[in-house]
Amino acid sequence: MTGNAVDILVDGFVDDPFFVWTTPDKAARCTLLDALFSLAVDAATARGFLQLDERRVVVIVPPHQKLYDSDQAAAAEALLRNAFQRPLPLLDDYQRRLRSAGPDADDAWYLQYLAVPAVNRSQGQGSSLMCEILAEIGDAPLWLHTARPATLAFYAKFGLKIAAVTPCEPAGPSVYTLLRSPRG
Repeated sequence: MTGNAVDILVDGFVDDPFFVWTTPDKAARCTLLDALFSLAVDAATARGFLQLDERRVVVIVPPHQKLYDSDQAAAAEALLRNAFQRPLPLLDDYQRRLRSAGPDADDAWYLQYLAVPAVNRSQGQGSSLMCEILAEIGDAPLWLHTARPATLAFYAKFGLKIAAVTPCEPAGPSVYTLLRSPRG
């Protein structure tokens, strides 16, 4: 079943502006995403952070925890660096800026991935997932990154607001850091 999770994630992120920026060649991008999401799904499964059924995938990381241990984080970084089809200083600069733009959110849940296969989009499944996530975390803060401007209105319906905008490079896409403040 975890192979299905990888397939759903690849399908959900193959046209993501950030991944298109990192790896413009679609075949190379699919190879990157398959390896990257295999690593993520394995880590999320081992830590209990994976929510999966045949139609959708969620990887959500509780406060004060991380998806990857240090070896897995190094492996994910190596995958991205090896697939990066631009000068590596661009990636290094982007990652530095993204880290500095992130919220001080140690007490927040981090929505690492939410994916619905393309054929099932616009059928309310993403909204259903967000309702389930918010019911699970209650009044706790939640944050995420997205490179899809079209998803900003979707996440705004659930109380997430833009906390930072990090351009990948002047001509590249921006990654939006969204945050839902604690309730109550």
